[in-house]
Amino acid sequence: MLNWLALAPIGTELAALSAERIERQLVPVVAGAFRGDAPVGP
Repeated sequence: MLNWLALAPIGTELAALSAERIERQLVPVVAGAFRGDAPVGP
């Protein structure tokens, strides 16, 4: 349950973004997680 409380602010921020913008931000992060790369800054 603590994880949901920590992620709640992120969920409200994502809800305000367009689907294209969410995709541009999340796809590199998810791809990097599968490849084992470190996240890249904005």
